[in-house]
Amino acid sequence: AGWVAHRAAPSARARVVLGLFALSIPLSALWRWQLEVQDLNPLFTYSFWLPGFLVCFLGGAAVSHVLQADRAGLARSRMLRWLGGKRPWVLVGLAVVVLAIGNSRLGGPWDYVPATFAERQIRFTCVTVLALLLLVGAALGTERSPVTRFMSMRWLVAMGRWSYSIYLWHLPVIVLLAPHVARDGVD
Repeated sequence: AGWVAHRAAPSARARVVLGLFALSIPLSALWRWQLEVQDLNPLFTYSFWLPGFLVCFLGGAAVSHVLQADRAGLARSRMLRWLGGKRPWVLVGLAVVVLAIGNSRLGGPWDYVPATFAERQIRFTCVTVLALLLLVGAALGTERSPVTRFMSMRWLVAMGRWSYSIYLWHLPVIVLLAPHVARDGVD
């Protein structure tokens, strides 16, 4: 993305990079769909690989890129500034709506019943949009905004510090311990 943007005119660089970021949406969707079609149950870790979550990583990078382009005078991020800084309660309202959709029946059953592919994708989309909304609120919010106050709570900051290391270790631990743990009713 950087190489392509470097070749473009300065006024078009932000749009070129954002266009490349937008490619992550079909790439992630295609990866998730391919895993569903192939039914790779013995190789379940494929669903945790980067292509399935590329849209999440590049969505956060796109928000950062837009803010940096705005600071450099290359692009205007009026919508993000309005949403994150000037109207924080609109952002909170959107976050609640996205959270409600993801946790509704659209996002899958409430019981321990396997969700369909479409239900899992609705939930994944809602979680990704929720994370990006919170990122915009944290990056652009004032000290008094509700998102900034929520994200700076002591227990939440501590959870953030711990969660990444837990994330890095959980899959290897699952893979190593799975053959040694008895699970009733699961073949």
